[in-house]
Amino acid sequence: MPGSDHTYVGSSDHMGPWGCWGRSAGGTALSGASGSGSSATADCLSQVNSRAGISYAVTGVCHQTANRILDPAQCLVSAARGYGVSRMIYGTYGLASAGLVQGAVDWLQQKSRCSGGGHGPKGGGGVGPTRKLKLASQITSLYVKYSVKQFPKGSRISGRVAAESLLQNVGLLQEEAELYSQLMIPNASMAAKIAILDAEVILLQDRVPLVTAVLDGDISGREFAGRTNEFVRSTLERLKDIIGNDVFQQFVGESMVEIPDVVDLEIAKEFFEGHGQLEGQPS
Repeated sequence: MPGSDHTYVGSSDHMGPWGCWGRSAGGTALSGASGSGSSATADCLSQVNSRAGISYAVTGVCHQTANRILDPAQCLVSAARGYGVSRMIYGTYGLASAGLVQGAVDWLQQKSRCSGGGHGPKGGGGVGPTRKLKLASQITSLYVKYSVKQFPKGSRISGRVAAESLLQNVGLLQEEAELYSQLMIPNASMAAKIAILDAEVILLQDRVPLVTAVLDGDISGREFAGRTNEFVRSTLERLKDIIGNDVFQQFVGESMVEIPDVVDLEIAKEFFEGHGQLEGQPS
């Protein structure tokens, strides 16, 4: 199956590059993913280890990691192959977990650590500059609207509890999908738009058992990645059947013959073999 583009962030000064879970050299510059901003703030946002508070494949992948680091430049990696699919699963800046998922830091908490950061991105692919700025403000407002209190430290938690903490993102993902529907598929039927919102819920809720299993160490990171990709593909293929291929491709912002894999098997394997599984305490 085709994979999504890996994304990483560089800067014109001595800061960076930030690998975002993978290589940090080569490739092609993405349209709309460059701008001026504080590289010191970007470096702060990138911590720890250019992962920017993302728990790989649980709260986001390289796209969400790069978006966080690019926040001071007010841009997104929306031109990357597979970005529209990853956005449906993880949102623009990754899923919140209230600190229950090992290695994950919620986006607003990450921003608060790095003073002088930007205030949101410039929208998605295929959206004009004025609309990008409007979307930036709206997306930022959604993350504030759906912000959650951090779980008290020192409490023992299970993989199931950590996985279910991701369900608090339903409203955020649905409202973000509504914004993109208004911009990307304004003439689509109401039935198509409702089907997209339903798919957002399925992509989140039905992954809870998989996330539980990998956090508890019942399945490997590589198996988790493979099964996640298979689940996402089958869910979105059903969505395509409902809303039609043309509408689907307009919504995700790119033409695709097959749904790309958004989770890299080897990165997931390395992450969960290292410190991805729960150790009984929230990070």
